[in-house]
Amino acid sequence: MTSTFSRTFRDKKILITGGTGTIGSAILKNVLKFKPRRVTIFSRDEMKHYNMSASYEDHDNVEFVVGDVRNTESLQSACRDIDIIFHLAALKQVPICDKHPFEAVMTNIHGTMNVARVALRVGAEKLIYVSTDKAVHPSGVMGATKLIAEKIIVQAAAGSRHGQTFCNVRFGNVLNSRGSVIPKIVTQLKQGGPVTLTDPRMTRFLMDIDETINLLFEACTIANGGETFVLKMKAVRVEELIKAIIAESASELDYDPESVEIKVTGIRSGEKLHEELVSNEELDRTIEMERMMVILPFGSKIQVHQTFPGAKYPVEFRGLRSDIADLMSVDDIRQLLRKNNDKDKLW
Repeated sequence: MTSTFSRTFRDKKILITGGTGTIGSAILKNVLKFKPRRVTIFSRDEMKHYNMSASYEDHDNVEFVVGDVRNTESLQSACRDIDIIFHLAALKQVPICDKHPFEAVMTNIHGTMNVARVALRVGAEKLIYVSTDKAVHPSGVMGATKLIAEKIIVQAAAGSRHGQTFCNVRFGNVLNSRGSVIPKIVTQLKQGGPVTLTDPRMTRFLMDIDETINLLFEACTIANGGETFVLKMKAVRVEELIKAIIAESASELDYDPESVEIKVTGIRSGEKLHEELVSNEELDRTIEMERMMVILPFGSKIQVHQTFPGAKYPVEFRGLRSDIADLMSVDDIRQLLRKNNDKDKLW
């Protein structure tokens, strides 16, 4: 896909909202390989801008803009003559969104409306919105706002001009992303424990940063308009993930893994025991490809096998729900952690 990605991004002007986070940083690092004309990092966090920009002082095609997707004027200015938008800006913490629903609505829904409207207005070629599996049959505010945001993107795609392509990409839990379970557990271990687990039965879909970037770039490359792209992910039992983190980090953090207490705290507001990748209502318009599933927009008239060669229907992938998917063993999880720690330093 490298040559295809090069054709997609070479000499393009790219904007990443929420670009100072883990995924935004990874998009920037990877997309620069394909020689875009300019990459604009758009985020409201001044300190993250400051810290991140230090690594790109020698890149004259990277700029950092402080702004908020809630503010149409600053967004309009940043999007002037932009070709491709990756929209990542969001409130993502489930309990916080449940506690502050108005803030979640303003950022996740109104912010996405602003991005879509500005993208339509400036004639952006592509808009890729980053969603979450929590948007499927949501039980909390975060998932509900992300579901509405997905539908905003689909509606914007339907009203877009010729040459504009808007789509959604639905993630699971991204390994070691900011606010995820790994940095939380590592912090607790460094403080001497205990480490906390909400519920021993809880399962989650897991993707590492390489899978995340490949899915985003592939969706950006092959989207026809209005689709939702979902990686065929592996699932983990969160308790086993925590045990693997404890075992793998013990020597480096200098503690006895047998001495670590795992404290069960109970499910938090807005959380589910298990997650889903595709809803029952979406299955009738979902096609399966080698690495992903593609949910077509309602009423789509595209020629599936011309647009997505090799696609299968109906979906045969059995891991649509995290509790009935093939769960990774502790050894599998430890290998995954080892690989990512060698590359990105998890602890």
